Amino acid sequence: KNKKKNKKFKNKNSISSAAADVKTSSEQANGHVDGEENGDDANSGGGPGRGHTGEVMCCAVSTDGTTLVTGGEDRCLIVWDTETFQVKYRLHGHRGPVTCVAFRENTLTCFSGSADRTVRVWNLETGSYVESLYGHQAEVVSIDSLLQDRAVSSGYDKTCRMWKIAQQTQLLFKGAKSSIDMIRMIDDDRWVTASQDGSVALWSNKKKKPLFRKDNA
Repeated sequence: KNKKKNKKFKNKNSISSAAADVKTSSEQANGHVDGEENGDDANSGGGPGRGHTGEVMCCAVSTDGTTLVTGGEDRCLIVWDTETFQVKYRLHGHRGPVTCVAFRENTLTCFSGSADRTVRVWNLETGSYVESLYGHQAEVVSIDSLLQDRAVSSGYDKTCRMWKIAQQTQLLFKGAKSSIDMIRMIDDDRWVTASQDGSVALWSNKKKKPLFRKDNA
């Protein structure tokens, strides 16, 4: 039997974030601290693209796998075509480094979080800014979204926030003992978080404090 060989991709700098096309698993992108974004097609090779000046801090891929967005220390979001790895748009507006990005599922709506304490909403189909969401009292470090027109974010202020975009409202959730560095949605009403104190927690939009928390996870 022929064994399929795995391709290895070497980087001289540390990798700060990664994302994959979950439908085909054929493309991957990784962000580097040297400000270069490399795109590698696991089927046919690929070519490099350059855009950010400084550290690339986060990246996300659209559900259909056509669009990659990266956020950087340079306060900029760059939108890439994953087929050609050409830059489609450079988006400015954040006043601090862009620390996290996420797509709303099955859309080209993108949410970005920043050290400037804001969440911004973008339309990546047109490369346009939609609105800013205010509430966090410190750096926003993680964000996620699923099907509904909403997102959840977390940050150094030890809070989670659910942003209901259509209703133009936010829900505030407290109870963490330290910075919440990662947030991921289970469904449109529940999510999990990981904190700097080593704990993980389960949350619901029906309760202001965690449903469950595991210390020393």
